Amino acid sequence: AEQQAEDQMAALQKMQAVSKVPCVRSDSKGQRLDLELDPTLLVPGDVVFLAAGDRIPADVRILHCTDGMEVDNSALTGESMPEPRHTKTEAATCSPTEARNLAFFGTTVLKGNATCIVHATADNTFLGKIAQGIKSSRVKSTLEYQIEHFIHIIAVVAIVVGALSLAANLMSP
Repeated sequence: AEQQAEDQMAALQKMQAVSKVPCVRSDSKGQRLDLELDPTLLVPGDVVFLAAGDRIPADVRILHCTDGMEVDNSALTGESMPEPRHTKTEAATCSPTEARNLAFFGTTVLKGNATCIVHATADNTFLGKIAQGIKSSRVKSTLEYQIEHFIHIIAVVAIVVGALSLAANLMSP
């Protein structure tokens, strides 16, 4: 089980984008810096530019996108149908996976272009949180505790019955 979890972690890490990401940052004087950064160097607040075929390098909020932009979320949801994206803010009650103005690390832009702001990187991404869940130890269910308790009771009863049987056999003429 531990080896399987490690293999899953390795697979998730391989999903990290390897190509440089066009990005905009501000320097200490407030001047715009146009950069091409390795995805591991992105930080929340960076503005990134994505095009069709790009793997999304972090969890991002879409600031601007072309009409009909689509993202492949199969790495997260297992659903093979591309999902449309737009810039409209979703209701506060909408879950992040259903929000159409967000795109997640490890997914791919299938159609369109987007300007996005990074809001989560590394272990703080949606996929990173899933990976942490895989890595953390499994919690026993209530049923498992009840079965374990039942087994202990049966073992004690078996030992007592065996001891009484042995004592009865030793005392009989």
